[in-house]
Amino acid sequence: ASKVNLIAHSMGGLDARWLAANGFADRISSVTTVSTPHRGAKTADTARSVLGPTVLGLASDVAKTFNAHFFGMPKHADWQGMLQALSEDNANEFNASTPDAAGVYYQSFAGVARSDGAPAQSDIEACGTMWPKTFAIQVAHSAHFALSASMTTEGASDGVVAVESAKWGTFRGCIPADHMDQIGVYGNDDDGRRFDHVQFY
Repeated sequence: ASKVNLIAHSMGGLDARWLAANGFADRISSVTTVSTPHRGAKTADTARSVLGPTVLGLASDVAKTFNAHFFGMPKHADWQGMLQALSEDNANEFNASTPDAAGVYYQSFAGVARSDGAPAQSDIEACGTMWPKTFAIQVAHSAHFALSASMTTEGASDGVVAVESAKWGTFRGCIPADHMDQIGVYGNDDDGRRFDHVQFY
């Protein structure tokens, strides 16, 4: 094919936008982002502020080993650099230096989750549309969401990225899953209660 459609989750959406803005636009038809922190993630700023450079360095070393063992992620992953890249201050600089490429179609989805499995009115107002197109579905929740949601004070959120931060280009609405369930980190929808990420993508 002469062009591709890029579909990216979380920080991958920033990577996709960067590619389109830096010499690859002629090979990209569209960029679809899912829960990408286009305006930064408050959780990243909070983590950097609360942990500090020393503790964050130690935590990064532990995270590298854990993720390499359980998720197959590279041991050289730069976690401190990741938090800097996802910070709200960095988002402003990134957006200013990474304009949308002419001829590339941009669209986005956000994620929303609640520990009690029921969307709040604020979620409905922020999302507009839910995929699947119903709010009756059980909203996924996990240990990851329980830990990260306490650091998020931005209203409707998937526990890591606020809905408002995830909007870019044509906004398509929300998927009812926390940040990690959106890509099936905790498994497939075997019992009918989790978000079916395979069906969505």
